[in-house]
Amino acid sequence: MTSDTTASRAVRRPRRRAAAWLIALAAPALAFAGAVPAQASGSGYTVTVRAGTGTAEALVGPSGVASDAAGNLYIADTADHRVWKLSRGGTLSAVAGDGTQGPSVAGPATASPLSSPAGVAVDAAGTVYIADTGNHRVLRVTSSGALTFLAGTGVAGAPQPGTAATSPLSSPGGVAVDAVGAVYIADTGNNQVEKVTGTTLSVVAGTGRAAAPVPGAATASPLSAPSGVAVDALGDLFIADRGNHRIEKVTVAGVLSVVAGTGTAGAATAGAALSSPLSSPTGVAVDAGGNLFIADRGNHRVEKVAPTGSLSLVAGTGTAGAATAGAALSAPLDAPGGVAVDREERVYVATAGTSPQVVELTSTAAATGPHVTSAAPPVAAVGAAYSHRFTATGFPTPSWTVLGTLPAGMVFNGSTGVLSGAPTTKGSTTFTVRATNSTGHDDQIVTLVVGTPPGAPAKPTAVDAPAGVTLTWTAPTAAGDSPVTGYSVIPHRAGTAGTPVVFTSTATTQKVTGLEAGASYTFTVAAVNSFGTGAASPASDAVVPAPSGGAVVPPAAGLHRFDGADRVATSVRVSKALFPAAGSARAVVVATSTSYADALGGARLASASAAPLLLTGTGTLQADVAAEVKRLLAEDGTVYVLGGPGALSAPVESALKALSAKYVVKRLSGGDRYATSIAIADAVAAPATAPIYLASGTAYPDGLAVSALAARTGGVVVLTEGPVMPTATRAYLEKHDPTGARTVPVGGPAAAAAAQLPTAAAIAPRALVGADRYDTARLVAERFVTAPAPGSPTPAPVKVVGLAPGQNWPDALVGSAAMGNLAGPLLLNIGDTLQPATKTALTTLTKGGAVSTGVVFGGRDALNEGAATAFDAMVPDPK
Repeated sequence: MTSDTTASRAVRRPRRRAAAWLIALAAPALAFAGAVPAQASGSGYTVTVRAGTGTAEALVGPSGVASDAAGNLYIADTADHRVWKLSRGGTLSAVAGDGTQGPSVAGPATASPLSSPAGVAVDAAGTVYIADTGNHRVLRVTSSGALTFLAGTGVAGAPQPGTAATSPLSSPGGVAVDAVGAVYIADTGNNQVEKVTGTTLSVVAGTGRAAAPVPGAATASPLSAPSGVAVDALGDLFIADRGNHRIEKVTVAGVLSVVAGTGTAGAATAGAALSSPLSSPTGVAVDAGGNLFIADRGNHRVEKVAPTGSLSLVAGTGTAGAATAGAALSAPLDAPGGVAVDREERVYVATAGTSPQVVELTSTAAATGPHVTSAAPPVAAVGAAYSHRFTATGFPTPSWTVLGTLPAGMVFNGSTGVLSGAPTTKGSTTFTVRATNSTGHDDQIVTLVVGTPPGAPAKPTAVDAPAGVTLTWTAPTAAGDSPVTGYSVIPHRAGTAGTPVVFTSTATTQKVTGLEAGASYTFTVAAVNSFGTGAASPASDAVVPAPSGGAVVPPAAGLHRFDGADRVATSVRVSKALFPAAGSARAVVVATSTSYADALGGARLASASAAPLLLTGTGTLQADVAAEVKRLLAEDGTVYVLGGPGALSAPVESALKALSAKYVVKRLSGGDRYATSIAIADAVAAPATAPIYLASGTAYPDGLAVSALAARTGGVVVLTEGPVMPTATRAYLEKHDPTGARTVPVGGPAAAAAAQLPTAAAIAPRALVGADRYDTARLVAERFVTAPAPGSPTPAPVKVVGLAPGQNWPDALVGSAAMGNLAGPLLLNIGDTLQPATKTALTTLTKGGAVSTGVVFGGRDALNEGAATAFDAMVPDPK
C-alpha cells in the first residue's frame, strides 16, 4: 500500500461517467418526500465534508467507506474503479486500482484494474479488504500494497462452502472484518452472506433465493440483495438487506432477527425501528456502544438504531443533494451507500449520487462520565465455557480494564467488557472492573464464585406416550457443589441433537412433547444446579412417538356421509366426527373458504399434526369455526393459520388468539401461494427421503386427492404455477431434492412444470397423470396399494376409502385432510353413477378384503345419492 506522501492526491480530478453497475444500484432507490418526520434523540450531529463535491479531493462515485484505528478512511470509489485512503490530515492516496475497469490481478494493488468496487473494510493490522463487485471477488491488500484474492473465482456463481478462493461469488456489495480477522461478505447477487475464516468460506445467512427474511436459523432465512454488513465487538453480524428494506441481526449462534424496517419501502420515521420503513438500505455500521448506523440510500438519510430498538434520524433532509458543513439534519445527502464508525464514535458516510462525497458526522452530545450498570456476574462452572458482559453508560462509550487477578482460565476484553473463558479451579475470586472515558472512570468490585455442576444421571428409559414420550431416569450420585434444581433433556433424531427441553422440577419422570410422529428418537438427560448443566447421561434406547395431535376416531364400518349447510359447516362436521373428544387435539389447521391453494398443502399439515382442516371466511372468523376450535383444541394447543392477510385477514388471526391466551397461533405464509406452500411444507418437516408431491396451484382438480397420499407416504405437497415452475418451489426442490429422486408430479400441469427442472429425466417416471381429474385420483389411490407406509418396508392395508365431488374443491380438500388422518385414499366423482376410473380404483383397493368403511364428503347437491349408493355397493359389507 502506498503511503500518504508517495501517492497523495490533493488536486481535483475530472468527473467521470458513473459505471453501469452504480447506475443499476441506484435505480431501485426511491426518494420519499413530504412531511418532515419527527426528530428524536440521537439527531445531534454536525457535518464536515471530507472528500468529494465541495472539497479539493474529488471523487467519482463512492459506495463504501471504512476507518482504521488511526482515524484514516478507506473509500471504495465505485465509479472510478479505485480504493482510496484519506488520512486524518486530509491527504488522499491510492490503495488499489489503476483507474481502469477490468479483471483484478494479483500483485501491486495500485497497478491492478478493479471493476466497480462497492465495499471496503480494514483490520487491526492495516490489511484492506475490497468487495470488487464487478469482478465477483473479494480482494485483500496487505499493508505493503500487495493484492491477493481472498474469495471468488472472477465468474458469477453460487457460493461453495470450502476453500474461499475457489468458491464463486455474485456481485459482492459489502465486506466487514471482525476482531479476530474473520471476513464477512454481503454476496448481493446470491442473496446470501458468507464468512471467510482463514481460507475457508461458509454461508452464514440466506438461502440463495430472494424473499422476505424469516426469524430463526439464519441459513434457513431468505434475504434479498444484501448490500452491506457490519460486525460488533461481540461477534454479532448486521446485514443491510437492501431488497427487503430491512436490517437484520445474526447472533454468534446463527439466529436471525429483524432489527429495523417494515419490509416496505417508505420514509423513515423516528420511534420504534421495527415500525419505521426504510428504502433500499445499502450500508450498516455499529459503534462500541451497540448503536447501529444505517445508510438509507432511497431516503437520502442516515439513521441510528439504539440498543433499545429506538430509531432516530441522524443526517440528511430526505432529498438528494450535496452536503455542506453544519447541522446534519439540515444537510442533504445524495444516495448514501456506505457508512462507518471510528473508535472516537465519528460517523462517516459515502454518497454515490450526482453529488459524490464522503462526509463526517460528529456528535454534539456533551461528554458524560462512565457509570457501570451491569449486575454482578453469575456463578461459573469448572471447565465450562463462561461469558458475562459488563455494561456502562457514558459518552464517549467507555473502554474497560480489570484491576486484580482473574480466576484461572478467564480473560477480559477491554473493548467489549466481556469476561469469558473456562475456569479451571473452584473457589471465589474478587477483582475490580473499571469503565473509563475522557471524563473519568467508574469501578465495580465483583466476586466470581466457581463451582462444579452435577454428575451424569444413569441411562434413561423412553416409552411412547400420547402426544409425546415419557422418560424416566435415576438422579446422579454426585450433585456437585449445590443441590440439583432440574434437568435438561435433549432429543436426538437421526443422530442430530435437537433443542434441549428444560424441566425445573427435580422429578425424574417427565414427558417430552413436540416430537414428530413416526420419527425415531433417542434421549440424553443432564442434571442442573446453580453452577450449570452437568454431563449428559448415556442415550436411551430408540423410541418412535405417536402423532402429537388429537386421537383420531375412525368411523365405524359401513357407509358415512359428512356434510353441512355449506363448505364451512362441512369442515366443522368432519372435525366433530373424527375428533369427538373435547380438548383432544394438540393442533387445528385453518384455511380460507374462498381459495383452494393454501388448503392443498394445508390438508397435509392437518394429517401430519393429527388435526382437522377447518375453513372460514377471509375477513371474519365464523362462529361455528370458533366454537369448534374452542371445543377441540387442548389448553396449550397450536392453531395454524394458512396464507397471508389476503387469504385470512389480521382480524381472523386476532379472533383466534382471543379464544384463549394459551393458544399458540402460527401464521404460515409467503409472498405468494407458492411460497406459502413451501412454508407449510417446512412446518410438516417430512423425513429427508419422503416424497415431495407437486400439484398445480392454479387449477385445483389434480391436487384434490394428493394430500391423503402424502400423509400415507410421509411426504409433503408443494405447488406449481400451472405448467410453470415458480421460483419458490424451484428453490425448495433444489435444496431438498437436488437429484430428483423424491419429486412426484401429480396431474398434467405439475408434470409440465417438473419438465423444466434439470432433474426432469429422473422425475418423469414417477409422475401421476391421468386422462382427467378422476383418472388422476385413481392413479393416486392405487399408490396406496404399492407405496410403503412411513417406517415400514411394506404397504399397510387400506381400511377406509373416501369419495368427494371432483367439481367442488372445499369438500374434497376437507376430505383429503380427513383421509390423511384415516390413512386411506380419496376418490373423486361427478354425476349419478360412479366414473369408470373411480370404479377401477375401488376394484383395486378392495381386492385384499381389508376395506370395510366408505366416507362421502359433501352434501347431496355436490355428490348425489345415486353415486353414494353405487359407492356403498362396492365397499365390502362389514358383516
